Amino acid sequence: MIAKDLLEVDIPTLSEVDNGLKALSLMESVRITDLPVIQGMNYIGLISENGVLELNDMESSFESLRMQFIRPHVHKDEHLFEILGLMFRFRISILPVLDDQHRYIGSIRRDTVLEHFCDLATVKDPGALLVLEMPITDYSLTEISQIVESNNAKVLSLFVTKSESNNSIMWVTIKVNVMDVSSIVATFERYTYKIKGVYNDDSRVNDLYHDRFEEFMKYLDF
Repeated sequence: MIAKDLLEVDIPTLSEVDNGLKALSLMESVRITDLPVIQGMNYIGLISENGVLELNDMESSFESLRMQFIRPHVHKDEHLFEILGLMFRFRISILPVLDDQHRYIGSIRRDTVLEHFCDLATVKDPGALLVLEMPITDYSLTEISQIVESNNAKVLSLFVTKSESNNSIMWVTIKVNVMDVSSIVATFERYTYKIKGVYNDDSRVNDLYHDRFEEFMKYLDF
């Protein structure tokens, strides 16, 4: 999934001759907290609701106030992971997209990105989650897959996150296509893997995905 498949062209934009009052009105109308500022097709930057609220003068133009804008953006062929990383790094609700000539062509909503991340992680597919904890040097995708498949199951998705307290430790979150994972767990333990958690209840699976998504964003933010 790349940026051009996710962008929306009808998200309102601002120009440097607009002011804080207009910005807040537009943000409220589309329920987002950031808006792109453009001049013609040129991308000037992004303005946030907090940035507007900090203005001493809400009626004067951004140009007259000499506002400085942050400039997060992606080009139309960049991957979902790059989009995720920038959104987390800048804590923004939308991300502007530029074409090959660096012209503004639309923006991507955070909710759209989250929805596609869930599809990528097979959140909606039935199955259980296992979380393994291990030294980074011990990670072997081949061995993990073989253990799951030796128990007549399939890996639907897998992603890794680093421990915040120990950079040498990683967590491997595995989605499998079965709910009863007792035999899989037993095999992992026989191979001396440390099982950090097993989740085969829908509500607990959703909670874990939320937690792992935040950790994954931090991982992308290097």
